[in-house]
Amino acid sequence: MKKTLFLLCFLASFSILKAQKSYVEFTNYHSTSEVEAIIAKMGGNANANLHMLTMTPEGRIYGVLEIGKEVKSKQKNLPAIFVAANMEGDRPLSTEAALFLAQNLLENAKYYENYTWYILANGNPHASLSYFSKPLYANTGNSTLINDDMDDATDEDGFEDLNKDGFITQMRVKSPEGKYIIDPLSPYVMRKANASKGEIGVYKLYSEGNDNDNDGKYNEDPAGGVNIGKTFPHLFKYFDPKSGLYPGNEAETFVLIEFIMNRPEIAMTFTFGSSNFVLQQPKAGRKAKADLNKIKIPKRWASYINADPDKNYKMAEVMEMVAKVMPPGMEVTESMIASMLGLGAAVNPLSDDLSFYGEINKEYKEYLKKNKAEQKRLKPQGAKNGSFELWSYYQLGVPSFSMDLWAIPEATEEKKETSGITLDKVENMSTEEFIELGNDKISAFLKENNAPEQYSAEKIIELLNGGKLTTKMLAGLLKKMAENAPKKDGELSKADKAFISYDKNTTHGKSFVQWEKFNHPQLGEVEIGGIIPYAKTTPAPENIDSILNLKVPYIYQLSDKLAQLKIKDIKLKDLGKGVYQIDVFIHNSGSLPFVTAMGKRNNHPAPATIDISGSNLTFLKGYKHTAIKSIDGLSTKKVSFIIQSAKKQSIEIKLKATQASGEIKKLNL
Repeated sequence: MKKTLFLLCFLASFSILKAQKSYVEFTNYHSTSEVEAIIAKMGGNANANLHMLTMTPEGRIYGVLEIGKEVKSKQKNLPAIFVAANMEGDRPLSTEAALFLAQNLLENAKYYENYTWYILANGNPHASLSYFSKPLYANTGNSTLINDDMDDATDEDGFEDLNKDGFITQMRVKSPEGKYIIDPLSPYVMRKANASKGEIGVYKLYSEGNDNDNDGKYNEDPAGGVNIGKTFPHLFKYFDPKSGLYPGNEAETFVLIEFIMNRPEIAMTFTFGSSNFVLQQPKAGRKAKADLNKIKIPKRWASYINADPDKNYKMAEVMEMVAKVMPPGMEVTESMIASMLGLGAAVNPLSDDLSFYGEINKEYKEYLKKNKAEQKRLKPQGAKNGSFELWSYYQLGVPSFSMDLWAIPEATEEKKETSGITLDKVENMSTEEFIELGNDKISAFLKENNAPEQYSAEKIIELLNGGKLTTKMLAGLLKKMAENAPKKDGELSKADKAFISYDKNTTHGKSFVQWEKFNHPQLGEVEIGGIIPYAKTTPAPENIDSILNLKVPYIYQLSDKLAQLKIKDIKLKDLGKGVYQIDVFIHNSGSLPFVTAMGKRNNHPAPATIDISGSNLTFLKGYKHTAIKSIDGLSTKKVSFIIQSAKKQSIEIKLKATQASGEIKKLNL
């Protein structure tokens, strides 16, 4: 009887589990151990496979979840998308987004009909533990031991929760040498005194804790090692302890790079983290080793390609000169020129790629507008040097996108009388429409947007009439100036003002710890308080589900843009005596190019190929194995062959594109 009852209970519980689709509910943030268990459970699905890459130094599972129709197949025929989350370890919402995506894919087979998905839900497991620890403090380091202050001990001067409130915040102490004052906008916020306004500093600021090694510095060598989100090869920052010794040195980074490089089908990457390439283009304007619009040709090469060593050339001009001295059929690429002339690595996105990023930025804003989720928010952070998303774009050569998922809204300021002209309006105006606004309105507009004094309304109108300036250029210039305006002493940044407004109107004082007196063993009387860790980057748990339901599905719209190559048409012309001309038309039905401009520059990823096979074929023009290095989005490319066949036969034309599908067609000669 007991056995029967047990069996009935077991079957009942099994049927409940079987009927329950969800692996996870998004009502709270999941701990590092819970994430491991959820991913392991998902890996047991028939359409999923958990790849165990390594164990982290502290014994955490570092695994990538594969979802798709080809999980059991060694040969991959579908392109793939790699999704990385929480590479820095301090964005728990990004891990939830990865879990949400994985669950959504497993519940909706249509989303992996054409692609394989690889998902790394927690790229920095050790750092992610900090969000669930007591006391709470933000940490981006893995478990590698680092001697931050370069003394004789490691991790000897970390944070302490002196007032036992569960948070690591700040300490302020009055001092004649103090540089900080309390800002009038908020009793919680400290800022530097502005001497030009007669302000005198009152406080010194420290992070909460003791000077454990008695070197006069506080918490300069805490526990926590390398930031995995800064350990990838592109723009790696040497001599930064948080970046590690060299690119790929950390176990987590090495196995991830190896995993991706062994999967040439990966055609796009998407990062849930702190940057947002779907809202804002990747950063340009970095100072490069060489200016590709002002290339000087060394004398040893100049005579060979008939160039003037004293003249500056553009990359396109150099490629044209080099092409003239190369063997017929040999393609000249930017990568070849850069290597030949020692121009160094690319550090800025290429203009052709910025074009598609710009279009996606517009589309994403429309997506938010359509879903009634428009928000005047703070500008996203740029991708960090050595980040996964930069490595993906610059070295893998694939479209690399990212999303920060949540941001504090801009501060709501009191309405002032304005010109009523916004930068977005100006951007879409014609020159005539802008000039018709009149000097007074244009002057007010320029003043509101902090235009330099030398750019008066009269001067702007003169430049517009002369064709030296457009309304789009003007709006872009003023936007860039606003973004790059430095924070001055005595002024709160836009981000600080937004955070104060957010705390006042949304969290109602719960984003700060009130300053309270504490008797410090070394500093004497101090006050402890300030911003609560994660308050600026992590929304309350009750908002997780709505944020993920809104933001994560946009990745499917992006996946639909990926390059898809097919044979659109084949034209056959009988030239007589067993000779045939074959024109093969290859079409890219995706709006993203195959491959990116950066991919062309560095010859990665691999090209598509056309293989023509038959019995005793002689190629008079073209090759049996032909590389198709690039096709723009929504474009068609013709590839021509002239072949000779001793007999009438059926030949096979095979288009193979590891990252963009492909197909096989038969042709009767």
